[in-house]
Amino acid sequence: MNTLKLPFATVVVPVYNEQKYILPCIDSLLQQDYPPDKYEILVVDGHSNDDSVPIIQKLVGQHPNKIRLIDNPDRRTSKAWNLGIENAKGEVILLMSAHGEAADSYISLCVKYLVEKEVSNVGGIMDTVGKGFWGESIALATSNPFGVGNSKHRYAADEGYDDAGWPGAFWKKTLIEIGGFDENLPMNEDDDLNFRLLRHGHKLFYTSKIRVKYYCRDSLIRLWRQYFRYGYWKSVVIKRYGKVTSLRHFIPSGFVLSLILTFLAGALFSLPFTYFLTLIGVYFIFSFLTAIFISIRTKLYFIFSIPLIFMIIHFSYGLGVLLGIPNLFKYK
Repeated sequence: MNTLKLPFATVVVPVYNEQKYILPCIDSLLQQDYPPDKYEILVVDGHSNDDSVPIIQKLVGQHPNKIRLIDNPDRRTSKAWNLGIENAKGEVILLMSAHGEAADSYISLCVKYLVEKEVSNVGGIMDTVGKGFWGESIALATSNPFGVGNSKHRYAADEGYDDAGWPGAFWKKTLIEIGGFDENLPMNEDDDLNFRLLRHGHKLFYTSKIRVKYYCRDSLIRLWRQYFRYGYWKSVVIKRYGKVTSLRHFIPSGFVLSLILTFLAGALFSLPFTYFLTLIGVYFIFSFLTAIFISIRTKLYFIFSIPLIFMIIHFSYGLGVLLGIPNLFKYK
């Protein structure tokens, strides 16, 4: 692509208490092979109370023409994205997690595919890594189809139009035309946006050639909270776009509901617990078989931690979807 014709790009990075991750994240964005005068970095801070802001301010001082810091008193990620869109100088908007480290070709490949494929959203693959024993366990479990279903941005080795990649790159004018991100959603705002793009006739594209390293949660409690919130707010997206929502979103909630119903049937009506025990048994057989396969390829001591991670992901997400059912009556 002719360098003179390259569109100006803006990378938007929402931040809230990310002192452990923000420096390598921004460093990776400063090392891009995209022409330096053709992109900027907008960091949108949600009133962090750790050392995130001082770290960012130092970077702004070192790169005043490249990095800008924007205040986000609302703190929601959806609001951060919209502030980034509103303040961006670029024709292209690229999303980036503060937990992410972009390959040096991230911007150039996103722009290349946006132009060549004539699509409205281009994304890549999330190369999940973790810190410490639990972080590594979580990274392995969330990069496997048994853990996350057919979320292709987690592990795919191909490319295509049938799914959204991660984190996402868009034409600014398109984001403005469809109204940006829904600020009523504290989670799943990216799903909502992609479904609106599809509804308006836009195309999405993912490719394994675009890679972003992502540092996952390193705590079981934080993992539970993360996936519970994903499930809880997924109900809103399910209501709005049920025809295009993947089956994977219903499987954990169906499994959890089946366990609850079979257990209650046994406890309240003195029926045998056969069905309950069968469900649990089949689940753990597949869970441990998958853990064995992963552990053989990595480290054997993950054989016991990975089934626990699977259980946390599936149960928290499934329970979140079930408890989020009232949202079906509150949101349009």
